[in-house]
Amino acid sequence: MLETAGLSPHTYEKRGYDHGTWTPMMLAFPDADIPIVQVSIDPHRDAAWHMAIGEALAPLRDEGVLLIGSGHITHNLRAYFTTVRRGAELDPVLAGKVHDFTEWFADKIGSGDTDALINWKEKAPYPAENHPTDEHLMPIFFAYGAAGEGAKGRRVHDSVDHGFFANDSYLFD
Repeated sequence: MLETAGLSPHTYEKRGYDHGTWTPMMLAFPDADIPIVQVSIDPHRDAAWHMAIGEALAPLRDEGVLLIGSGHITHNLRAYFTTVRRGAELDPVLAGKVHDFTEWFADKIGSGDTDALINWKEKAPYPAENHPTDEHLMPIFFAYGAAGEGAKGRRVHDSVDHGFFANDSYLFD
């Protein structure tokens, strides 16, 4: 399916599961009684490319396959190490930027604004402060693409650890 979509996938049969796979799957399916195929993100590719992966695999839903994107809606390790490990005070400005960023995503995912989502680096508030690197955000685009054309997502959970690690979860209709 990925080859047909022109995405040139590579298979690595001996690679173990990434923490983005085993952590949520261990919690969701503690008996490990379902088969899992991990599809890795490419940190050198953009949101549109990751959305195309989801779109290519979307027909699997009709076969009863659960497609999950597991990442982090915000991921600023610099803030983590400064605040948590060094005992610094939480920066309320950063906390506000996290809120603005996650609310923007909730609005755009909820309204199905594909153009805004694909162009998140230019359109979302404070992208660099929330994602100094992109790899932890790319799974949301996979999940959005896998939901199919015209999809809208609804945020079913939102919480923030240490003021800057937002833990949003979405379901797509």
